[in-house]
Amino acid sequence: MLEKSYIVNSQGVYSDNFDGEAVIVNLNLGNYYSVRDVASAIWSSLQLGVSLSNLADQISSHYNSDKAIVAADLLALFEHLFNDSMIVEFNDGSVSALDTSLLPAQYSAPQLETFSDLQDLFLLDPVHAVDDKLGWPIKPATK
Repeated sequence: MLEKSYIVNSQGVYSDNFDGEAVIVNLNLGNYYSVRDVASAIWSSLQLGVSLSNLADQISSHYNSDKAIVAADLLALFEHLFNDSMIVEFNDGSVSALDTSLLPAQYSAPQLETFSDLQDLFLLDPVHAVDDKLGWPIKPATK
């Protein structure tokens, strides 16, 4: 995974940045997420595609920290993002550089906060989930 490049999944994943915090909505799972500090800068790079290895190089160089520690931190973050289908592999050869001006003064392992309290609402499909008697939106049957 460390030698691969990734980009934000354009199918059902939306985000916006608010004063250094990226709020991400994953309509595929019905979750929303928050990333701050180092993770927010990483999310910005993922918008255009980024190599995980290059990202580890850039962050460890910026903070003058151990690349193995940074790489392990990034790997944990990217595995979570990938497993939740928020990022996909990116193989077109061009990757973005990390905007170091977005990085905070001190390094901390990037964290992804996951929230599922609005999952039922996000998973409603008001366009297709229409019933003549119930109207719309209707909650899909659980499996």
